[in-house]
Amino acid sequence: MALSGYQLAADLSELMAIGKVDLPALGATYAGLNHAVNTTTDHDTAAFSMPGGAGMSAAYQSWSDLRYELRNIFGTTANNMQTAATVMIHVVEAYAASDQGAADSLHAAWKDGPPVNAVDKDEKIPPGDAPEVVAGNW
Repeated sequence: MALSGYQLAADLSELMAIGKVDLPALGATYAGLNHAVNTTTDHDTAAFSMPGGAGMSAAYQSWSDLRYELRNIFGTTANNMQTAATVMIHVVEAYAASDQGAADSLHAAWKDGPPVNAVDKDEKIPPGDAPEVVAGNW
């Protein structure tokens, strides 16, 4: 028997928590890592300068290439988490649109943000917006 009404809303609420809390939190974490890796350029001169002003160490180019790849992996992952979150919310809304009782229950439960039981008590929700993802070439 298919779920409907408040029973469907309960399942949809779990999916909504994934779309509004879990995936955005993961995206924010990866965006923070993307930003942190990008700021390592601030220390290149101190870390890779050859003694006596003889230019940059041979290791610099390998590190720079690795940093670029790592930064872009973190950035792409952050963007993918945000996209997946948006898709999850659209899926929830599409299912809710098929059952007015479920939609009413779902929207009532989420009207003031995530319901208490939708988020684990130990889960840390990042404050504010995620850092902007840095992408592209140096």
